[in-house]
Amino acid sequence: MMPFSTYSYTETDPVQLAHEGVSKFKKENFEIIIVDTSGRHKQEQELFDEMQQISSAVVCGLVVDVGAF
Repeated sequence: MMPFSTYSYTETDPVQLAHEGVSKFKKENFEIIIVDTSGRHKQEQELFDEMQQISSAVVCGLVVDVGAF
């Protein structure tokens, strides 16, 4: 089973949630951390903007963008 960071009942900002989750796993010395943005096809531009914000907020060594086309 892969550990995961749960959704917050109080925080609704996806960028903040990603930042908090990555910080948590970095402190626990995880080597691989996956941030799933849960694609929303009807809001593609908003999703891409959000992904850029997450990328800026979460400092890491490698980013792999996986998309279904």
